[in-house]
Amino acid sequence: MQVRSLDQQHMLYVEEADDGIRFSLDGQTRRDPTFVIPKTELRQLLRPTVDKTPLLTSKFDGWNTPAEVLDPLRAALGPIGLDPCSNTHSIVRAQVEWILARDGDSLPKPWSGYGLVYVNHPYAPGVTVKWAEKCAKEGRAGTELVQLCKATMGTKWFREHTRTADVILQWHGRLKHPGPTANGKLEPAPFESALAYWGPRPRVFMEAFKAKGDFVKTPFVTKWSSL
Repeated sequence: MQVRSLDQQHMLYVEEADDGIRFSLDGQTRRDPTFVIPKTELRQLLRPTVDKTPLLTSKFDGWNTPAEVLDPLRAALGPIGLDPCSNTHSIVRAQVEWILARDGDSLPKPWSGYGLVYVNHPYAPGVTVKWAEKCAKEGRAGTELVQLCKATMGTKWFREHTRTADVILQWHGRLKHPGPTANGKLEPAPFESALAYWGPRPRVFMEAFKAKGDFVKTPFVTKWSSL
């Protein structure tokens, strides 16, 4: 039996029994415990859990894409076919939306066959690399895809994955994102943003966003700039 002092007047007695864990307050008997946690509930409480929150959200769950990104994107490339990491307050309004909190992790799913894919993935540390790798894999396989991400171009994930895009735009200034509520209050991001494009229409993408930022050198951008 373990005895825990709650304060100067009360003692808590904790004892393992056949039916679970018994908690007795101030000397109540084993037969008349203050309360009992049955073993079935105890196993549930002590079962190791995997925190999937970083896959579903960034540090702030409200880095939703603003209209200043979506409006020129839709005007140039047409409707968005798939948003694989959506949420209930997203204004992307893709034809197919996979809401992470409802539909689960979309990283193992194929993204091809939906037309244009738009990805504004979670930014949590250790998770961004998985999404960047998935974007690059899908883009190199032929999926037309736009990725919105942090413009941390010196990071390993950006160099190895996002830099494989046909076009990369470093956005001028800080994007203001609709917050994680229905009223969509704009919140300035504490980081700079980049848009990466994989697909058959890189010149169309560049024309749509050339006033929004600076293009990073990629093989296509270098070739296009020399024309």
